[in-house]
Amino acid sequence: MTAGTCSHTVNTLNSLLLGELTACEMYAIALDRIKNPDFRQWLAECYSNHGIRVHILRERIADLDAEPVESTGLWGAVTRFVEKCAALLGDKAAIYVLEEGEELNLRKYEEKLPELDDDSRHLVADKLLPAQGQTQIAMSCLKHRS
Repeated sequence: MTAGTCSHTVNTLNSLLLGELTACEMYAIALDRIKNPDFRQWLAECYSNHGIRVHILRERIADLDAEPVESTGLWGAVTRFVEKCAALLGDKAAIYVLEEGEELNLRKYEEKLPELDDDSRHLVADKLLPAQGQTQIAMSCLKHRS
């Protein structure tokens, strides 16, 4: 792998990591605000799944001798604000926002796949993308139940 390819792969992996970190922050807000025990169970599972993907992405970036992003920055602040507003409007609004975020993350994984080196592409295609798909399906089901 050339230095340019590695740099591009790291930037792409960090972009995916940013999405996962943002999702973790949004789920933490929702879990703090939503009291329905059935919803909380689903949300806790999705939160945990995003945490696993954060760990996997950080490991891959470290394997490439690079630094993973640590913060969601301005994007995270905006999404936290949106989730807090939605949570104030009620469980249904908060779940709707989370489900929309899952759709965005799923599309991001699909769009970024061709930008990765072979090993990273296999990791994302075989492990992370299917897991994100399952999280999106879970939130879609929860949205229809709420």
